[in-house]
Amino acid sequence: MITFFRKIRQKLLSQNRVTQYLTYAIGEVALVMIGILLALQVNNWNETRKAQKAQRDLLSSFLEDLKADSVEFENFADEISNVIEVHDKLYRVKMGALSSNDLENPRLLRGSIRYSSIVMTNHPNFGALIKDEELRKEILDHYRLLLRLDNSYLQYDKVVKEIVRPYLAENLTLNEAFLFDNANEEKALFILDRFYDVIQRDDFGQVLFEANLKARELRTTFENVLKSNAQLQESIQTKIL
Repeated sequence: MITFFRKIRQKLLSQNRVTQYLTYAIGEVALVMIGILLALQVNNWNETRKAQKAQRDLLSSFLEDLKADSVEFENFADEISNVIEVHDKLYRVKMGALSSNDLENPRLLRGSIRYSSIVMTNHPNFGALIKDEELRKEILDHYRLLLRLDNSYLQYDKVVKEIVRPYLAENLTLNEAFLFDNANEEKALFILDRFYDVIQRDDFGQVLFEANLKARELRTTFENVLKSNAQLQESIQTKIL
């Protein structure tokens, strides 16, 4: 193609047709510039398409972990609700509104839950990777809620491990046979008669208050995170369709 244009220019010069030569040369330059601009446009389009695909791939992976988180958080919320139910029944037994025989799973009083977020583990700085400003803000808001959940969980876990469990041990309510006596058929975690006596005490009411307060705060935070998770899933799905 370059050889073809060169021959045309040489022919015009040999015929002393300077004006036509200049017009042709300008046109040739313009044609080359248009070609360069088109090439740049195509290259920019390809790069934009690659970047968009990379964003969709990132969001698709993130969406799958959000879905996994939502399932886990539902389970965690159910677990903490079971603990709160035990707290409520213990209070009603203490106040004489419920028989101790109606207590189910009192062992949940001293139990904690194993909490973790797949999103936080797999995508610790995900917001910084997202180009869409509105979606990035929504992701960062969700991460702030996850950090609040971490804090709420740690407070609850601390009360269980530093207040509830030591209190139960100090008041000799735990049954060592639960772990060590294989011949013991009952194998209750608590020495029930002693446990039922202890839960009538005023100082137990203070322990129960702290445990229930932190458990309720944790459940509320789980509920807020679940709402945020569902909204974020919806927002991401509209971006990757």
